[in-house]
Amino acid sequence: MKHINKKIRLAGGMPTRREVAKAGYGGLYNRRNANEQIPWPPNHPSHAAGDSPKKNKGRNAKGPEIIPPVYLPPQLGEHQYGSSHSYAETIDLITDGPIEGIVNQNGLLCDGASILQGIYLDDTPVAVTDNGAIEGYHDLGSLSDPTGALHFDDTKLVSGFFENLKDAPQLGGRWNPTHPNSLFNYGVTWRPHHNYMRVRNDIGSYKLFTHTYNGTWPEERTTSPIYTAPTIRAGRRFVGGQTIGLYTDDYTDYGGSNVSDSKFMLAMGNTKKWAKSWGSTPSAAGGGRGHFYYTQFALFDDSQQGHPKCALGASLLEVYALYNQTDNPHQKELARRILSRLGAGYPESEAYGPGRLKNIMDGNLGARGNCHVILRPNSTQNGIAGMNILTGGDLMNYNFKCLNAEGQNAFKGVEGVTIYDFLCPEIDTDGVLTGTVKGFIVIGFQWGVSAVGNNTAVGVAAANWGRAVGVPTEINDALASISEVMYMRNLDADRNALPKNIKYNYSNVLAEFRRGTEEQLPLKFFNKVFIDHVFNTALYGPYRTNNRLAQSVSPDRNMLSKEWASRLAIDESSGLPINEGSEDARGTGRHKYDYANWAKDSLPDFAEEPLPLTHIVLNPNVDSVFVTLMVGQLHDTLHAQRRSVRFAKGGKLEPGASYPSILNVAVTTGLIDANGKKIPHKTRNYRIVALIESSTLIDIGNPDGLEGAFSYVESLDNESLVTPIPLPKINKDSLKALSDADLNRSMVITADQHIATQRYVEVERLSTETNSVLISKSVDLQKITEIIPVNLTYPYSTMVGTKLDSRSFGSIPVRSFDCKLKKVKVPNNYQPLLTNGVDKRYYLTQGEFDDRPKHYKAVYDGDWDGEFDEDLQWTDNPAWLLYDLLTSTRYGMGQHINETKINKWQLYEIGRFCDAVDDNGFFLGVPDGHGGRELRFSCNIVFDAENKIYDALNAIVGLFRGAIFFNNGEINFADDRPRDTVDLFTNDTVRDGMFHYANNRRDQTYNTIEVTYLDRFDSYVPKIEVVEDEEDVRQRGVFKKKMSAIGITSRAMARRAAHHQIFHLTKENQTLAFEAGLETLLCQPGDLIIVEDELKTLQENFGKILEVNVAGSDSEAQQGTIRLSNKFVDAEMTGRLTVYVPTGRDTIEEVELVANRHRQRSLGFTITGDMPTPSIRLFSGEYNFSKYTAGYADATGSGDSQYMQYALYTGTGMNRGAVDNQDASLANINTLYFSTGFTGWVLATGSGTTALTDHQNHAKFIQSGTGSTLFDLGTGFMNNYDTTEADRRGDSAWASVSGMFSGNNILDSITRGFLPSEVMLASPSQTTVLNVTGQITLKDYGCLVSGFDRPEFLPVLKLGSACKFEIKDASPFIYKVRGIKEVSSNQFLVSASKYETGKWELIENNVSVEYKPNTFAYNVARTIGDITYTTLDPPKWTGLTTGNGTDDETFFISGDFTDPNGGPAIAVSDATGFHAVLIGPGIYEEKVTTKQNNYDPPNGGFCVKFDNLDSVGNYTLNVNALGNQGATDGLEANFNSSYDQTGLFVLFEENLAFGRSSAGGIDIG
Repeated sequence: MKHINKKIRLAGGMPTRREVAKAGYGGLYNRRNANEQIPWPPNHPSHAAGDSPKKNKGRNAKGPEIIPPVYLPPQLGEHQYGSSHSYAETIDLITDGPIEGIVNQNGLLCDGASILQGIYLDDTPVAVTDNGAIEGYHDLGSLSDPTGALHFDDTKLVSGFFENLKDAPQLGGRWNPTHPNSLFNYGVTWRPHHNYMRVRNDIGSYKLFTHTYNGTWPEERTTSPIYTAPTIRAGRRFVGGQTIGLYTDDYTDYGGSNVSDSKFMLAMGNTKKWAKSWGSTPSAAGGGRGHFYYTQFALFDDSQQGHPKCALGASLLEVYALYNQTDNPHQKELARRILSRLGAGYPESEAYGPGRLKNIMDGNLGARGNCHVILRPNSTQNGIAGMNILTGGDLMNYNFKCLNAEGQNAFKGVEGVTIYDFLCPEIDTDGVLTGTVKGFIVIGFQWGVSAVGNNTAVGVAAANWGRAVGVPTEINDALASISEVMYMRNLDADRNALPKNIKYNYSNVLAEFRRGTEEQLPLKFFNKVFIDHVFNTALYGPYRTNNRLAQSVSPDRNMLSKEWASRLAIDESSGLPINEGSEDARGTGRHKYDYANWAKDSLPDFAEEPLPLTHIVLNPNVDSVFVTLMVGQLHDTLHAQRRSVRFAKGGKLEPGASYPSILNVAVTTGLIDANGKKIPHKTRNYRIVALIESSTLIDIGNPDGLEGAFSYVESLDNESLVTPIPLPKINKDSLKALSDADLNRSMVITADQHIATQRYVEVERLSTETNSVLISKSVDLQKITEIIPVNLTYPYSTMVGTKLDSRSFGSIPVRSFDCKLKKVKVPNNYQPLLTNGVDKRYYLTQGEFDDRPKHYKAVYDGDWDGEFDEDLQWTDNPAWLLYDLLTSTRYGMGQHINETKINKWQLYEIGRFCDAVDDNGFFLGVPDGHGGRELRFSCNIVFDAENKIYDALNAIVGLFRGAIFFNNGEINFADDRPRDTVDLFTNDTVRDGMFHYANNRRDQTYNTIEVTYLDRFDSYVPKIEVVEDEEDVRQRGVFKKKMSAIGITSRAMARRAAHHQIFHLTKENQTLAFEAGLETLLCQPGDLIIVEDELKTLQENFGKILEVNVAGSDSEAQQGTIRLSNKFVDAEMTGRLTVYVPTGRDTIEEVELVANRHRQRSLGFTITGDMPTPSIRLFSGEYNFSKYTAGYADATGSGDSQYMQYALYTGTGMNRGAVDNQDASLANINTLYFSTGFTGWVLATGSGTTALTDHQNHAKFIQSGTGSTLFDLGTGFMNNYDTTEADRRGDSAWASVSGMFSGNNILDSITRGFLPSEVMLASPSQTTVLNVTGQITLKDYGCLVSGFDRPEFLPVLKLGSACKFEIKDASPFIYKVRGIKEVSSNQFLVSASKYETGKWELIENNVSVEYKPNTFAYNVARTIGDITYTTLDPPKWTGLTTGNGTDDETFFISGDFTDPNGGPAIAVSDATGFHAVLIGPGIYEEKVTTKQNNYDPPNGGFCVKFDNLDSVGNYTLNVNALGNQGATDGLEANFNSSYDQTGLFVLFEENLAFGRSSAGGIDIG
């Protein structure tokens, strides 16, 4: 067996499965833990018992566990054949850290043993991907599991009480001890027999009352609801078992008539406790001096056998009734799960036992000092009605959970709290909840006590004389944070039912992973450096002529068992044979033979000493060693037949059979002094008993070996074979010979000293040499391995250590890893992952995307305030990876850049575009090429070589087709998003009136691109995708280019990148340069500009503003006028006038101010219609944020009492007629806004500014209180809006609108930050369009334009500024700025490239780019001589239709168009006909038509039809008008028009009405 030497290396291993990385971003998906130690696969000998997988007993179990093979040597009886194996160790540096973690093929983060799913050896994963084996994972299906909230009489009953308790003054006892969050106090007066207790009555609007058990069961006695008595006395002692009940001012609404009716109670303690005082005993009649000095309000009472009070017992019996339903197995199982929480045997073997609930609570919290918050919701719960909790016919595991406003467990991380959930919903036979709930929830904890100390005033050590009892602060805060009790799936319980069997592709692989954090722990299994010193030298033992036998196994019936016997006597203390020799005499009498003297005359026959091998350790850092022996032969041979108790075949071994023999070796460590003398320190002896017939390697002291792997090797000193052999320490103060005591001291030595004082390791064969022909013992010292401990953490280094069994691999395999890579700074509202690690932005199918609830698609949770998450997070969004490179001080530009000068707001907008989210941050995505959806741009890139930081930045910027540049002291960014144009340049505004154009060479205008990418759907295998522009290929032939899509890992993303390249090279194949003045500074790289060049359009549609008159009294200027420098013909223009309105651009600091304004808004909410007052139904429905309105300018933000701005919401509600007539068609637009003048929220019907005016033409209601938040509104009352009242609050008030917001989760939707629509992140548009509502009047010089839709802009127009009219039926010339360079004082050179705004829709969604072909104004009439030459206007397509063709299995395409050249029929048109061309896959057909369509009425419509087509693919229809090509009357000549094109439309196979190539009923308008 080949032995692989141990090596430590930094090699191999790549983040996305290919190469070692210095830094890596993205990875397929991403996530998890740093300090993971990954055990061997299950059932491996080294697998710890606690890590072994459990058998799957779930319903999906399909058989026993899959047990991977484990290599073991064959057995010979109870001995092993000697065999060897060793391990190769590697440490792979994956990337700079920290990273998210290793993932499986589904992109889920792996931890524990599941990490082997993401580790590949020779491109094969060690473990097969199994999501169910990943801790913390739950299947995607559970993301849409139903949830429901419980409704209490007052949702703030619990949280409100404990919130008020935090602010209540501390309560003192008799000697004024105090405790925060005090509930009551008690104690004794200076006369000990006078006991007292005081329950506080000052918790805001909440009142407490007590319920007392008075010795007669089941009598209940309740004090007055308005409890004010300062003390409670019962003779000289307390009556045990008091319970505190809670109610509010309106007691009847919340409490009922007694404690049993209360929905929320505090119960103090489980039992009543009596104690002696001054040696007295309690007296039932009240006599004596006994008193109850440790008062407890009891939930249980010992005298009643632990039967719970407060009707809890009755509630449990109701759950038992549900369990006893025999006709509903789902109900029985659900109740069984609840009752089983009472302990073993419940409810199957015994009914509810007295004291069971008490015993459980006592066991968890102890019998004294307990406090229990008891929650009992209403029995009718509409919030959970209709929930189906079945999956695959079985009940899912559900629990009621107390959640805070963030939707998290309110008690997460809070110690000392135990929650008992004994709520059981009713369920029907279909698994649907009926909406009825039985039972209760108990939240148990220990109360806190503050006691008075010694009091000399009464002369007594009064430790118990006065105490205040309260709720511990951390627990009180948790109780105050409870927002709702939600019925939710218990994912942990369901996950435990998933199969845990992991299939392995390899055996005996160990792996250990570190994420690369700064403070990560050292590798546990790879924390030593091994230095091999190879000997490959034979070990010779002594040869003795003492006529003694060589040691061997006695050939008796036990020779193959563990009870073997040595032929020689063994020293019991050392385990070595006594007086071993070299002879081998066997047999007795005349059958006795000496098998070692077969050639005594020719062989040496004299004594020899053993020849040990010595290794000198020179490195002072070495602290231990291990030894590797190579045993070539070790066996004995039978000289006669023998029986064996362990030999199965007949019980006999024949002569000549081999059987195990014995070999003893010793390892000695020590020092060598200055004179070269060896000073032994310690000797360790080992015995090998095995049958070895070929070279076998044996490690002694290898710390990475497996305990028991060499079961045939025994340490005679009871040392472990996997414990390294320690070396002696060296005394640093002396070089003299050291005693044993000195040898154990630590030291630090110099270079000179370590030469003089050295350590050594000596290996010696103890077994004698023999010439016996039956015994064979040969052993070599293969190597001695020095061990240096290296507990290095390698901060910021992501590493994977692997240990491989040499029996599984002939050579060290190539290692690779699936990873989610770098964790970086991300905005604090950025949440691309679900809690189970599933990415919200990747969907395998469109159906999966459609079925996912909307709130699970929220990638950006609300508005951004400019702050970043406190912890680094994973993302593959290139915008935030770019930010990381710019700000990192270790590997980026952080030491050279001021982070505040980075325009993070621009990056935020770019990041949202990359993630393909909507305006509210919900994921929309783009097609991924496999039927699913993905984000628009991702970055999965590894920088594994030396890269210039600028190259790295540009590589990431290139992924989202962007640019990074320095401007005005800021680092700015641009991308290729469609946006509004920023600036306008005409011949009048550029130098010399000239624009300079250029195009790519023909051979550089590529129409075919081969793009190479790594396919994340196929284990990142390199793929090639070919993308071409078919139309351009037909016209010009193939011009091919190869492109490497760095960082792209999906086919669709690769195609989009190639399409953008082709589109830019073919459709945007034009660059532009010009020089202009200071107006160029209004734009920056990446901005879109409009260029109007009359040399290109052959028409002058621009000019300058000469005069502006705002709206006046005279008729000509009633709507304002603008005088322009050029004359424009109204019939040739669209009436849209573009003018300069410079707006400036927000700086980073200005955006920061906006983001930090003290304001907040809801993303949207629903006002429920289930309110008692009909008036509220006017306003039921969904509401969305509309805008911010002015608040209080002096609001400081120090609290929530006032805001600088308030949100205005609009929603579709029901007006009075809709309510009265139950007619939803009468829907009305409602408005919710905050009135700063009257300090309250106002609901108003109607929309727009009229809803905000102070009149009552429509229904308006105003908040009764003055709270500033929606939460305040949802918990109060509303008044009629009355303009006659100073505060506008009329006399008539609604009933409480508590719970007006559906789900009562209004806090979940609150956000604050900046709105992208209110700040100018990139260069804002410096122009605006005014629609002319009046007319254009030609003047002697220029023209006068009157009447505008937005006259408010007229006063800000600048005289002399440029303007332009849109030409009818012409597309504007839009260019994207590439660069701006100053060429002289106040003169700048602008370079730009052509830009098509519709390309994104075409590339991503196959929406055609509609061109207006009249851009070049060919129809301008020019008269030469007596003939006027005119170019006809092109026809206009109005629709396309497909259907079955005339021939079988064919289809037709027909198109309808209109003629703008004069008539509804060809007879009255200037056109003589129309030339139509159909271009498709392998098709180029032409037709000339004058046929009118069949539209009614026939108003100038024409049509053309192409029949018997049989190919699916991309088609375009083109048509132009045919002129007369010459003058017919000597005066006019009409030339052919340009072509009107339908744009690209696609006929897919699924569109066809038959098998191959036909289509039916497709209207393309």
